[in-house]
Amino acid sequence: MKTKSMKNIIFLSRHIGILLVLSVIIFAGCRSKTPPIFFYTLSPVQEADGQSDLNMTDQHQTQVSIGVGPVRLPDFLNTPRIATRNGTSRINYSEFHRWGGILDKDFLRVMSENLSVLLSTDQVKTYPWAGKGDPEIQVEFDVKQFDGEINDQVTLNVIWQVKNNSDNKRPMIVRRSILMEPVNSLSKDDYEALVSAQSRVLFRLSEKIAKEITAQ
Repeated sequence: MKTKSMKNIIFLSRHIGILLVLSVIIFAGCRSKTPPIFFYTLSPVQEADGQSDLNMTDQHQTQVSIGVGPVRLPDFLNTPRIATRNGTSRINYSEFHRWGGILDKDFLRVMSENLSVLLSTDQVKTYPWAGKGDPEIQVEFDVKQFDGEINDQVTLNVIWQVKNNSDNKRPMIVRRSILMEPVNSLSKDDYEALVSAQSRVLFRLSEKIAKEITAQ
């Protein structure tokens, strides 16, 4: 009986070992077929396609300090996974195409760099600004839509205002901008083209804000 029990134990041990080896092989095969994850960031005007039609001369240069932010984004946009729109009310999230940082911070970073170039000034701060004292002029954003379809276009729907912080934060300008930019995609998964279009539409918004500021 003992001999038979030992044989059964050895038999089971061998089969368990074989099953474990097969499980490892299958798991490794599944892992090897998992698509890689790609990360993206928005680009400022220096890297975005196209050039500004804002004719910068000495009179357009500003010496006032400008604060960019805060920005309010819908919760469904401020996520690691890039959101695309399918129709008017359906949002899709990509598991393998994600933002390299946090979208609202990336939004403000790009807008700050764009305005710094367009207004020929280095006195641009990004919210929240460190140190004492508020900037003289502050630009705030309330984003309603900032997404799109890869084979179509991106849409930026935003209410923005320019405040005079030296005058009790009085709103100088309040505007709603609805801007659209085509996505020059090469495939159905061309997220790089989608993000490039989002960068270009931010550049166009930066131009509008820069023109309003210089007109004051």
